[in-house]
Amino acid sequence: MSFLKKLEPFALVLLRCGLAVVFMYHGYPKLFGSTERFVESFQAIGLPPSVVYVAGAIEVFGGMALALGLLTPVVGLLLVLDMAGRKECACITNALRGCSAIRARWSRPTRRRRTVPPSPGLQRT
Repeated sequence: MSFLKKLEPFALVLLRCGLAVVFMYHGYPKLFGSTERFVESFQAIGLPPSVVYVAGAIEVFGGMALALGLLTPVVGLLLVLDMAGRKECACITNALRGCSAIRARWSRPTRRRRTVPPSPGLQRT
């Protein structure tokens, strides 16, 4: 057990750096990539276009700060609020639309039983 306790700081650094890479990877296109595509998708869930740039900045620069270990609790809170705010806005928008988009996307098709017509010799009378 003491061996695992020695590896705990290293594991936390790996986790923090991995999460930072994910946030930077998702924030970079919002600032420097196909911004107009993100503006359209944010407007579709009811957010103004300026939120794309704010979210991209929080994700890119917050990811860098997280990777470097600078102000980790503050940056972590900003990243959580960033993700929770967009998730909540998307849920409210879909709720106002009747959640048909969510239901259509996540509903699994029902399995239909394959019906085989009975053979002529085995019909019931």
